[in-house]
Amino acid sequence: MPGLRLLVPVLVLFALLPAHRVFAQDPDPADGPVFVARDVEPTITNGGELQHVLRRVYPSGYRDTGLDVTAILWVYVARDGSVGAFKVLQSSGYDVFDRAAEQVVEAMVFEPALRDSEPVAVWMHQAIHFKSGESGRFLEGPALVAEDVVRARDSIANHQEDDKN
Repeated sequence: MPGLRLLVPVLVLFALLPAHRVFAQDPDPADGPVFVARDVEPTITNGGELQHVLRRVYPSGYRDTGLDVTAILWVYVARDGSVGAFKVLQSSGYDVFDRAAEQVVEAMVFEPALRDSEPVAVWMHQAIHFKSGESGRFLEGPALVAEDVVRARDSIANHQEDDKN
């Protein structure tokens, strides 16, 4: 059986390679947020620049109003660390602050996520906090509490259900 002799080495090769290297592809940002396994989370590399962006985009009419709001966005971080897409997951409650948060996210540059020491494109959460009298801040790392993570997971499930219908 000459065909079997050729098939066995191919099967052994596939068995030895990690499954995600053989079958996984980067998620398409157009498909919306999906979970992608990774060993290392993306990290922001231009934090100093983002502080300037926060000051510039902070809605001027709201600086002394006493508002303390946070917008949470889905952010697609590409393999090269650039932001490929984003969308509001949890509104701040004010369109003007949500738009300002989007401008901050557009300016972000990341060290990409890693899986097996290789860059991988991922969707992640990013919270942008605006506080009256301050320029605001971006919350680095996993800034969400467990309740927000559950809400985000449910949001993904709802988007996937909507796509099926």
